[in-house]
Amino acid sequence: MSSFREITDTALMYFLCFNAFLFFLLTMQALIHCVLDARGIRWIIVTSANMGLAFLIMTLLVFVSGYSRAPEDYETMYLPFEKTILRLPWLVAAAGEVLVLGVQVYGILDGFKYRTTHVTPIAVQQTVDILPEGIAVIARDGTVPLSNLRMNALTQQLMETSMSDADRFYSYLAEHGEKQGEGSLVRTDSGEVWYITRRDIRADDTKYVQVTAADVTERYRIIDELRAENEHLLDIQRRMKAVTELSGDMFVAQEEATARAALHNELGQVLLMGRHCLDHPESTDASMVYMTTRQMNSFLLGEAKEPYPEQADALTESVTMAGSIGVTVDIPADLPKEGSLAELLALAIRECAANTVKHAEGNHLMITYTRAGTTSAVTITNNGKPPKTPIDESGGLLSLRRSTEAAGGTMVVESTPAFALTICLPENPEKPS
Repeated sequence: MSSFREITDTALMYFLCFNAFLFFLLTMQALIHCVLDARGIRWIIVTSANMGLAFLIMTLLVFVSGYSRAPEDYETMYLPFEKTILRLPWLVAAAGEVLVLGVQVYGILDGFKYRTTHVTPIAVQQTVDILPEGIAVIARDGTVPLSNLRMNALTQQLMETSMSDADRFYSYLAEHGEKQGEGSLVRTDSGEVWYITRRDIRADDTKYVQVTAADVTERYRIIDELRAENEHLLDIQRRMKAVTELSGDMFVAQEEATARAALHNELGQVLLMGRHCLDHPESTDASMVYMTTRQMNSFLLGEAKEPYPEQADALTESVTMAGSIGVTVDIPADLPKEGSLAELLALAIRECAANTVKHAEGNHLMITYTRAGTTSAVTITNNGKPPKTPIDESGGLLSLRRSTEAAGGTMVVESTPAFALTICLPENPEKPS
């Protein structure tokens, strides 16, 4: 059997030395994992002994490789213990390496089994690192014994440093954070929103502070949208209330106009009755004429004591009513303020202003006035949303069309690409029968 002396400076010696060095590194790593995984004192002793054996074999091979293979004065040159080592068979080192490798392989397999049945500190650290939330544990002196990858990445974005200084982190929250309940909201340069909370914890009779950071970007975006929607709904509610009040004012004004028309009709009838009494006294009941005339005079005298306030022209009044519900109106300077066209335009402004608020969510009416020959035309548009479907003329629009046609004009309502109402009225129109 060949001894160490015979394989010195051969490929076999180099192979044994390389294996010895590699096995020493592996056994050292195995010992570190045993300590970190807290596998118990038995495996720590076994792994330490295996590492010691690997180191001994490596030292032996390094020692042997330093001697020449066959010096002339072999018997007198080396000391007795050196000659004893050189005479040892090389299979001793090979057998030791095989033993180290066997123990190492068994330890690795048992380590895999241990990690599947036990919660190790490394497993806990790896689990904390892959959490989507940031977690850090801060000691009373401000040091950070635990901080996962997410928390380190977040503090790197916020402060351009890892989570290592609790006082600096607290100062950043106080300066840039937005107080929200028990925590604080912070925004990153990329637009993310994080909700950071702190709470006291206890471990091994020692107090710590646990800091948790949760990504609430999506929830905060939804809250912003809901807040904007609520403000929009409140604005619509205020405008609808104004529309309701305007509708009431318009109803009262219409009823008042109807009452005035009825009064004028009654007054005309009384005057005609008086004239007929003067022309034909023999066929007229004078007492009836007297009673009717007295009642009308009493009513008129009562009205004279509390006269109606002076009203502005219909066009100005309609613009004022539109303004009371938040709708501004652009009136061309050359538009006539009196006449049938102005009266129809006044009715159209009232209707379009209410519809602009209720349906188009707008606040501005634009009026254009054109004249072609003997025909005048006004077009009303708004800055609101265009109608989604063709407009069904009913209510105010239908009444406006009837009034326009009664005045001898035409009305056109367009819904695409945007709302537009056009009234055309010729001069001295012939009213339809």
